Amino acid sequence: MKKYYLGLVILVALSLGLVGFTLAVGKDSKKDEETSKKVESVSNKLMDYVYQKGRLPSSFEEADIKDTPSTIRYERLDSERFKFCVYYDKAGSSFDAGPLALLTGLVFRAQPVDETSQDGEKAYLDSYTLVYAHKKGDNCQTVKPGGLDIQFPDAVQPVPESDF
Repeated sequence: MKKYYLGLVILVALSLGLVGFTLAVGKDSKKDEETSKKVESVSNKLMDYVYQKGRLPSSFEEADIKDTPSTIRYERLDSERFKFCVYYDKAGSSFDAGPLALLTGLVFRAQPVDETSQDGEKAYLDSYTLVYAHKKGDNCQTVKPGGLDIQFPDAVQPVPESDF
């Protein structure tokens, strides 16, 4: 009879461990999900500001970007370049698929996600990579958008007719 109680205690302990693990993973996933949702809107607002004003903001506040989570960071490096970083607790599904996917990738000769795609200088902010193909930890992009000295008008002005 004692071994049945011992088995029951072990079963309950394992069940509690699995429940605790599920809750911990769920919390990280929820935080990452909220970060992913915010990355798209923050990056769009930032790039809208850059192309409307023709210059880089010194901060999110200057670009009127509010309620940015601490997992998303912006740093103006100089007048032409900025660094945009996003922190995730877990890797994105298309970045780190685990041992089984590595094995099937070897069998079917699938190409892994390019780990250098987030490094180096870019001419645009690649929010797709930051949302779907991110690694665990910091994911940073250095961006040097073109045309910063060009002011884009709010409305297109008609071209005057010539006498040609």
